[in-house]
Amino acid sequence: AVGKKVTLSHGNCRASRDLETFHDGLVFSSRPVNPKEKVQIKVERSLSAWQGAVRVGFTNVCPTTRPLPPLAIPDLTDRPGYCALPVPHSCCPPGTTITFWMTRKGHLGYKTSTGMCKNTKTDLDVTLPLWALIDVYGQSTTVLLLGEFTDGVH
Repeated sequence: AVGKKVTLSHGNCRASRDLETFHDGLVFSSRPVNPKEKVQIKVERSLSAWQGAVRVGFTNVCPTTRPLPPLAIPDLTDRPGYCALPVPHSCCPPGTTITFWMTRKGHLGYKTSTGMCKNTKTDLDVTLPLWALIDVYGQSTTVLLLGEFTDGVH
């Protein structure tokens, strides 16, 4: 499932948002991911006309069950079953890799190749299916979904 301003290419691994807006860039994994499974994306393009950047997170709500709102934060995160964290635009210029995961205790974490790390407790039920959530938001206009990343466990 993708937002109404997202185009997928390269085998549905590249998500590009329309340059005329900063929102409607939601992208979900095509399958549920497991707790501790790391998802990795690479910011390929950005546009300095907007504020903010990529948001990453997870949901227990199957992304095909309802129409998608324009934004992950607050449109989805104000609802039960969703969590997302913003990645500061200063920490995700083009070429930056962002790795994110959900722990078995319900913590959402991410780290960037620029050295930014964040971890927060969520209310998600990790015994239910979890879909990865990426909001191609603000300055970030194109991300490449690199898939699962394995470098150890957090």
